Amino acid sequence: IVPITWWMLLPDPGALGWHPDGQPVEPGAAPRVLQGTRYADAIGDRFFVAVTAGYVLLMGSQVGGIQQLVRLTEERAGAGAATLATSILAATSIVARLAGGQLAKRVPLAALTVGLGVGQGAALVALAYSDSRAGLYAGTVLFGATVGNLLMLQPLLVAERFGVLDYPRIFSRSQFLTMFGTAGGPLLLGWLRDSAGGYDTSYLVAGLCALVGAAVVATGGPASPAAESDTTPASASTLLDGAPAS
Repeated sequence: IVPITWWMLLPDPGALGWHPDGQPVEPGAAPRVLQGTRYADAIGDRFFVAVTAGYVLLMGSQVGGIQQLVRLTEERAGAGAATLATSILAATSIVARLAGGQLAKRVPLAALTVGLGVGQGAALVALAYSDSRAGLYAGTVLFGATVGNLLMLQPLLVAERFGVLDYPRIFSRSQFLTMFGTAGGPLLLGWLRDSAGGYDTSYLVAGLCALVGAAVVATGGPASPAAESDTTPASASTLLDGAPAS
């Protein structure tokens, strides 16, 4: 992969005659000027800190909850229920992400993220205390509805707030730090399960982590810079649709 990437990687799509969204540059057209916040300014911004710290908790609880779900369901309802719960989680995540992609165009991204974080926390707490198949499946449906959407929203939050100028560096830093939660979540839930003798404590802690993560994201304020400043960098819609920055 590395030699091919090295050969193909260029500093800017303009070198190939493309706009950033992949559309060809019209002959004689002036090059598009990328707008947004510079990396050095972005990583110290309150919004960046809040979203990144919140996602450490959100992804830790999410990935830990996913990784331990099979064992949880198997212990409480049998191997067949565990297999079905895994399928329910995957299917719900796909369907909910399609719906969430449309909702993200109409609802402020930060508010949507906070709401999904609260939903994830509620789902994990519900799973902590569910012993019946019906309760486990219901908790899994709610959990699955948050999984894909929260994963989708992190890059959109960064793009909406900071634009596309230094987007790759800004999002890479946020994602790198988030990986500590992604890697630590399964370890934490497994250790709590072994220490407490069951998954009640594990999923309760995971649910609380998700709720705290949602609260931390909320402290960052709105994703749209227009809400706090008269200067608006290129937004997530620019990144996705190729529309000029306002």
